[in-house]
Amino acid sequence: MRQFLIAILLAGSVFGSSKDVVLDSNTAFYDGENLRYVIPAPRQFKLVVEEAYADGYSMAFVPKLESYDSASVMIGVNIYKLRGTSLDSVIMNDTLSLRLHFGRQVDMREVQPLPTANGEAARTFYLKREKGFVPNAALAYFDGGGEVVIFELVLTESVMRSKAEQLFSDFVRNFKPSKRGTLGNR
Repeated sequence: MRQFLIAILLAGSVFGSSKDVVLDSNTAFYDGENLRYVIPAPRQFKLVVEEAYADGYSMAFVPKLESYDSASVMIGVNIYKLRGTSLDSVIMNDTLSLRLHFGRQVDMREVQPLPTANGEAARTFYLKREKGFVPNAALAYFDGGGEVVIFELVLTESVMRSKAEQLFSDFVRNFKPSKRGTLGNR
């Protein structure tokens, strides 16, 4: 079951002095099997849950002044329990699914993994079509052990791809996985 809480967190409590991150009511918190995740919205973006969930995402982030169904750019987030499935299998199934949906002309290339806020890497892929437009521009996969967190950049033709890719890269870099722990007893 997808269990995450929208957390109102104190700015800086998790990320130190990062100037690019604002932790507010648009920050998502997910309590995974082995890790806990803090997923802050990019500046000027809002967290969307219900409409994103109806589309098959766990959550999504869209520009604050735009609605989910007509957003010019969207970062969708999916969190799936792995239940013994390897990350490579998840990626292979996604690749096959995307090729079936967009056709063989879509080039899905793995690039340098993006680091997360704690330095762990998320395997990252860019999608392009030599001729024509593909709205799904990038994917990043974070292996949390018990679950995989998948980030997906979706954009319209009106968005400058390089700026959207930088937004996506910053988003993944601000994603904070942390080990679960308990408070000590005295």
